[in-house]
Amino acid sequence: MKKLFKFIFSLIFIIILLIGLPIGILYFMVADGTDDAPTSLYADSVVLDQEVADLFNRALADNQSYDFTFSEDELNVLIFAIIRDALNKDYYKAGCDTDACKNVQVIEIDDDIPVVGGRKVTLKHIYAEMKDDELSLYAPLNVMGIKTRLKLGLSVSEKDGVYTVKISKMGLGKINLASGLGKSIRGPLFSAMGFTAAEINDKLAEKNLPITFSDDDFSFTFAKSDLGAIISGLLIPDEDKPENKIIRELFSLLTAPEEGGLSFGFYEDPEIRFGMRIDLEPFAGDEEVFDAKLAAISAPFDIDSFIKNKTQTFLLANLTGGEMKVVFTDNEFNRLLYDKTNGYADFQYAMDFGGGSATFALAVKGIAIEILSPTQIKFNFLVEINGMKSIMVMTGRIESNATEDEITIYLDETLTIGTVQTASTFLFDIIGDNVGGFELMEYRPQDKAFVMTAEAFDAFMGIPGGETPLGVERMRFTTGELEVFVTVDDSALQSTIANATDMLNDLLEGEFLDPDAFTGQEETVVELSEVLENISQVLTDPEEELTEEHIDALIDIINQLDEDNQQILYGQIEDALTDNADLFDLYNSLFGK
Repeated sequence: MKKLFKFIFSLIFIIILLIGLPIGILYFMVADGTDDAPTSLYADSVVLDQEVADLFNRALADNQSYDFTFSEDELNVLIFAIIRDALNKDYYKAGCDTDACKNVQVIEIDDDIPVVGGRKVTLKHIYAEMKDDELSLYAPLNVMGIKTRLKLGLSVSEKDGVYTVKISKMGLGKINLASGLGKSIRGPLFSAMGFTAAEINDKLAEKNLPITFSDDDFSFTFAKSDLGAIISGLLIPDEDKPENKIIRELFSLLTAPEEGGLSFGFYEDPEIRFGMRIDLEPFAGDEEVFDAKLAAISAPFDIDSFIKNKTQTFLLANLTGGEMKVVFTDNEFNRLLYDKTNGYADFQYAMDFGGGSATFALAVKGIAIEILSPTQIKFNFLVEINGMKSIMVMTGRIESNATEDEITIYLDETLTIGTVQTASTFLFDIIGDNVGGFELMEYRPQDKAFVMTAEAFDAFMGIPGGETPLGVERMRFTTGELEVFVTVDDSALQSTIANATDMLNDLLEGEFLDPDAFTGQEETVVELSEVLENISQVLTDPEEELTEEHIDALIDIINQLDEDNQQILYGQIEDALTDNADLFDLYNSLFGK
C-alpha cells in the first residue's frame, strides 16, 4: 500500500510538472502588471482635429524651418485623442465610473465557449515612452484576470543616406519576438497570421511608400531622399485633386536631402523629441528683391498714360515708313499678365488639416518675365510657401515660326529655388492647371512649352472692356521688349494715323523738349535730349535717312522714364503740335478707349 501511494503521488507530481509547469512558465512569461499610462494628461478638452491642427501650427510656425517632432507628452495626448476619435468616445471621460469608459476596450467572451465563457479581455490604455533613443508603445491588458502588457519598441539609425527603423521589441509581457528565443517562433507565428515580408512589402508598394521591410532583422529601411515622399504620402490625401498633387510634389522637393537640411529620428533640446525636421533656408528668396519685383508687376495701370505711351510710340515707329508696330516692355508685359489673371488669383493651393484649423499653402503671387534676348527668356515665379517668400527661376528658349505669327517658348526642365537647383515638375503642373488665365497663350504639356499666337494676342491689344481696331499680324521678341506688328483696315483711321505721323515728324525736326520740366531721372532726361537731337539732325539732313534703329533708341529711352515723366513728355508733344486733334482721336480709338 505504501508503494501504491508513493506511485500515485509520483504520478500526480509528474502530471503537475507536465501540465502545471508549462502553465506556470507561461504565466510568468506573459504576466506584467506595469501600467504607466500618463492619465494626468487626459482631459475632455482634448480633440483630435485640434491636436492635429496644433501639430501643424507648431511645425510650421517658423516658415524657414519645419519641426514635425513630438515630445513624449505631446505624443501621448495625440494617442489619447485618436483613441477617443476612433475607438471609444467616452474613454477617460470626466466623472467616469464604469469599465466601459475606464478602458479603451472591454471584450466579453461568449458564454458558449467552454471554460473561459463569460470572462473579459480588457484593453486598459495605449501610451508611449521615449528613452535611450527608443520609442516604445505599450498597451496594458487584463486577460481573464491575468495582467499583461503588449509592447512595441522602435529604434532609428542612419548610414550612407539610408534610414533603418528597427523593431527592437515586440511581444506580450516578457515575451519578445524581436530577440532571444522569441525570434525562433516569430517566423512560424507570423506566417500563420499572414504577415510575411513579401505581403508587407506588397502593401507598402500599393500605398506608393518607398519602404522595404526585412524579416531578417525585423526592420524597415528607406532612402533619406525618399523621406519627403513617405511623409507626404502619409499626410496628404489620395484624392485626385490638383492641389494634392502639387503640394505633394513640392513637399517631396523641399525634403530632398541634397536640397534641404532634413533629418529624422530623436532629438534632445532639452527634452527628448521624435520626428522630422526640415531646414528651408536654402529655398528662401531675398525678400527685398521679391517685394520689388512684385510691386513692379502689380502696379495698377494708369489707363491714360498707357494709351498715350502706346499711341505715341506707335506713331514714332511709323516714322520710318515701315510696318506699323506696338512695343511692349517686359515690365508692361508683366503688368498686363498680372491684370489679365486678376493678380494670379487662381494660382493658389492650400491643404487644410485639423478640420481647417491649420493650413499648408502655396501661392504664386506673380510672374516677372525678363526677355534676355530674342531667343532667351527668364521666368521669375514669385511664390509664397506657407508665408516664406521664394523666387523660382526658370528659363526658356524662344522660337518663332517662319511667318512670326506664332511664338513657342520651350521651358527648361530645371529651375532654381533660392540657392537650390532642382527639377521643375510641380511648376509645370501649376502652369498646366492655370495657363488658360493668361488668355494670350496656351500650354503644351507634351513638350513643356508656351505657345503664343498673333490671333490670341489680339485680346491683349485693348484696354479692359475696350476693342481695338488694330489687328495683330506677327510678333517678335527683342532684348527687354516684345514688338507686335499690326495692321489697320479702316481707311479713315489710316488717314488719321498718317496725318498724326506727319505732324510728329515735323515736330521732331525742331526742338520742343523742356528738360527742366521733368522730375528726377536726370541722366535719362539727358539721354532723351541727345536721342531727340540726333533724330532732328537726321531729319533735317537730306543726305541722312531715319532708320528703325533711331526710332527704337527713342522708344527705348521713353520707356525708361517713369509714368510721371512720361506724362510730362506726352504733354510737351501735345502742346508743341500745331494741330493735335488727330493725336487725341487716336488716343480714343487705337486701344479701345
